[in-house]
Amino acid sequence: MIPLIGPEKNGQGSILEGEPQHDEKKTSAARDHPILKAFYHRLLAAGKSKKLAITAVMRKLVVLLNRLLKILILS
Repeated sequence: MIPLIGPEKNGQGSILEGEPQHDEKKTSAARDHPILKAFYHRLLAAGKSKKLAITAVMRKLVVLLNRLLKILILS
């Protein structure tokens, strides 16, 4: 039987070697898009953590892109 081995974390808490958890790619949508930026800052003002706010922005972006694809496919 083969033992199940999970991914090892490096010192920065990221599964990938040498890549920090919060890099500019993840925060660029929250920084550049006016609607997502306002959403991000509203979450921070409500006392949410930065990690939770970025996750919520990513989820909102996925939902928006999914809706856009549905509109384009059905048109």
